[in-house]
Amino acid sequence: MSDIGFMSDLFGHDLQDEVAVSRWAFALPADERDRLLLATASVLASEDLRARPRAAALLEALLPALARDADPHTRRELAHRLCRASWAPEALLLELAFDSRLDVAAAVARAPALSEPSLLRLAEEAGPETLSALARRPTLPPAVLDHLIGAAARLPALRDPLARRPDLSREAASRLHRLAGPELTATLAARFDLPAAAPGPELADADAHLVDKLQRAGRLTPDYALNALRRGRPGVFGQAVARLADLAPSTVAEALREDAPAELALVCAAAAMDRAAFPTVLCEVRALRGLAFDRSPLSPDVRAAFDRSPAEAASLVRAASGRRSVRWTPA
Repeated sequence: MSDIGFMSDLFGHDLQDEVAVSRWAFALPADERDRLLLATASVLASEDLRARPRAAALLEALLPALARDADPHTRRELAHRLCRASWAPEALLLELAFDSRLDVAAAVARAPALSEPSLLRLAEEAGPETLSALARRPTLPPAVLDHLIGAAARLPALRDPLARRPDLSREAASRLHRLAGPELTATLAARFDLPAAAPGPELADADAHLVDKLQRAGRLTPDYALNALRRGRPGVFGQAVARLADLAPSTVAEALREDAPAELALVCAAAAMDRAAFPTVLCEVRALRGLAFDRSPLSPDVRAAFDRSPAEAASLVRAASGRRSVRWTPA
């Protein structure tokens, strides 16, 4: 039977009688049920059945039932066809997206039929490729966009598509501005009248909570802090270094904003970070501020910072921070 014949038989039934239609569909041989499933998905991609409420209600119930027993190849093809539909059962789309055998989550993320709750669930539960597809949708609900900007701290690949979105608000742009490298920083600065260089990283409550959990579990190490910075999570890096060095987060934030690297070197030494890791730290921190990295050898004062014990380095950082506080206290 041709696909046209399938659809003629389907819609030739009394669509008020969902039980009769279901019986007819499930009486078909397995291969013909799969063909019916894909033919129906193709109709949805070319016709908006929301103007036919009974037909929509029938397919809302029938398609997931037919898809449940379909083989992975048919389910994968079904997902790609439904992604082109202006209306499709959202529960089925999400079921297909989270079927690990199919690898269709990124395609589903582009489906026009998804509502805000479905998009938000994808944003919260899916992997980096799916988040990248979400970031490139023509429009996004504010809650989904907010979640993606939060994810951009650990996924640098999200920053460019998010920075170029026409629906990006100034507040969202300001958050991205703190994460972006030099090129995107300049783009955002020109578009939203933001500072030309991104400010120092924020040490957020969520980052502090994560670091607290890691410390209680005995998993907080200098290597973890460095890897957090490499993954684009400067807030976690700052909180981790502050905890490892027994320094106030605000003191670490000051060091991250300093143009001269000597104080940042002392902070890293206080956190028992290896001297060999410091060029990476300096490169990442300067990139966050939109500054170029000077690859010349480390200065004597930077090298000297790592010759001190962590306790000595922390004491020097606290003393320098205290002198700044006294200097700037109003009379």
